[in-house]
Amino acid sequence: MFQNIQWKSQGNRKWQLRNESPSPVVSTIEIANDMFNFSARQATWFALRCFLTGFLLVLASLSFAQDSGRLTAIAVDEKTTDDNAKEMRIRELIELLGSEQFASRQRAQLELELMGLDAFEALREAFEHPDQEVAAMARYLINSAKVEWATENDPPSVRETLRNYDVRPVVNRKEMIDRLSELQAREGWAPLCRIAKFEPNNSLAKYASLQLMNKRKKMTDEDKQVFVELVKREFGKSRRTSVEWLQRLADLFTNPQADPKPWFQIAENEHELLDSGSNDTFHETVETLYQWTAILAVDYNKREDALRMARGAVRIVGNDPMGLRDAAYWVIDHGFPELVQEMNDENQALFSKMAELMYCLAESYRARKMEPNAAEFADLAFKNNSVGMLAARDPRAYRYYRAFSLEKRGLFDWSEREYQETLKNSRLLDNVGLAARYFYSDMLHDIGRTEDAGNVWKEILEELESIGESYRQQLHAQLDLANLSDPAGVISQAYYYQGQALADKGGIVQAKIKLNYAFDNDPDNADVLIAMYHLEGDEQWKRTVLQRIRTCADYFQSQMIQKEQDMDIAGGPLSAATSRTQLATMNNQYAWLISNTEGDLQLALRCSLRSLELQPNTSTYLDTLGRCYYAVGDYENAIKFQRQAVEMEPFAMSMKRQLQLFETALQQQKEKP
Repeated sequence: MFQNIQWKSQGNRKWQLRNESPSPVVSTIEIANDMFNFSARQATWFALRCFLTGFLLVLASLSFAQDSGRLTAIAVDEKTTDDNAKEMRIRELIELLGSEQFASRQRAQLELELMGLDAFEALREAFEHPDQEVAAMARYLINSAKVEWATENDPPSVRETLRNYDVRPVVNRKEMIDRLSELQAREGWAPLCRIAKFEPNNSLAKYASLQLMNKRKKMTDEDKQVFVELVKREFGKSRRTSVEWLQRLADLFTNPQADPKPWFQIAENEHELLDSGSNDTFHETVETLYQWTAILAVDYNKREDALRMARGAVRIVGNDPMGLRDAAYWVIDHGFPELVQEMNDENQALFSKMAELMYCLAESYRARKMEPNAAEFADLAFKNNSVGMLAARDPRAYRYYRAFSLEKRGLFDWSEREYQETLKNSRLLDNVGLAARYFYSDMLHDIGRTEDAGNVWKEILEELESIGESYRQQLHAQLDLANLSDPAGVISQAYYYQGQALADKGGIVQAKIKLNYAFDNDPDNADVLIAMYHLEGDEQWKRTVLQRIRTCADYFQSQMIQKEQDMDIAGGPLSAATSRTQLATMNNQYAWLISNTEGDLQLALRCSLRSLELQPNTSTYLDTLGRCYYAVGDYENAIKFQRQAVEMEPFAMSMKRQLQLFETALQQQKEKP
């Protein structure tokens, strides 16, 4: 799989050698011709060329023999299959890269080029050679190699992701590695191994390894077996650090009773490498490696080692406020909440200044069932009027940001207090207040308080109904300023909350009025159409609703066709990404609408799968996929993908309710005689 490589000399030499040539034999006359760059048309120089060629042959033989005599005298045919002899030959040639004899250096360079991937590992190690000339030439040979990172056997998604990988800067290659790790099933595993072994940049090679290592917790027994076979097949005797990590992980899978302690030393060694100023690791890699080993230690019931590794992950952050916040989230989520107190002790000035960090401390106490302490520090955070990490000019924007962050952490009581404080200090038609109102109502609806969600918009909707078009224009303008790019959709959603709350209380007639208002503002709001479909009504109502659903479904399908075409003709990566996102949205919208009402359920399932193909690991799309499988009666797959959605958003209560629905359906199916 990894044999598609070309060694291309790009310096001041005028010749190129490639290992896909019909024969590896290159005549000395041809080399001499190209080295001296003589034109074939200059026939008068033929005799001189022959003389120079003969002279070079004699010189090369004498000088090469001299150098070889000083080293281990091993004569191995270039085509030998003896691995040990080949390795010794490679190392001898690397030493000759520093020879005092020009011809010896050229001969060694040429032979190493012809060896291709067989020489990769030794050349990579030669980066640290004490002879700077040898180290420089080793880097030259590695960096001038052209690896075909995507092979013909790779799926289209891999080939698309790795397009032009070798010419991209480090930051773009890192993004490509991220995308490989997000591919469905095991599509990205082999190319990630390829990068871990052959990427010239050590930091990127390690980063690729970590993307595979981070899949450990979610691997099935079958996944682990496939991984072990992949590592054995692709890595061989490679001694590279990035490869060693994956080999050690394969050993853990093969022998679950193996001692995990070497991993703890690996993490600490990588930290020392970072502290030394080396470019062979990323800051992010060290932090992630500490986190990974901490989780491994927990799995092996080594609590003290786990705490030490978790502390290492925190220590690597330093005093960066956002880094401290994210580190606090991580230690709380992974069972080390006591470490947040240590973080506070070491960074008291930052914690007291920034409400987000104080909320982290409060959350850590809540995680430890110390509610009085949690309430105390949550109150201190709430009273903090600074603009903190957001650095906003408007303190209300900072409060709204805090509220949103707390909501995503499942701290709904503290979040609600922040949202309410924001609204208390905002006018009805105020962009900050409208943004807070939108996300506050969405949270209330998600946690099952739909009537309260509708009441958040009550005053605005009453003004809209009494004043009319002029108020609508002002409202739309302020919603735009709030970066809520679909003002009509926002108003539609507000009416939807009110209509759904009335339906839940049995007010069918009033619910229809509100839902019709919602539909009039946004005829493509799938949630509104779903609510209408499940509302009791006469035949006329049902016919009207079904016609609206068909019209909306047709619109989504037409948009899918259009966006597919847009993606095919996209002029640049930004345009292509936009079209991809829009296409995924249309597929998801169609799938959600049909799976919750009626229509072509198999098409809905295919559209849902397509949305995830376009935007892998999107929680809302996984939520839709779960619903599609439920609609076609495949409850096991419904539960499988719904659990993935819940894992990604553990505090999304609507997703949890849907998971419970699927689990109940499967249980009832099993109980049937």
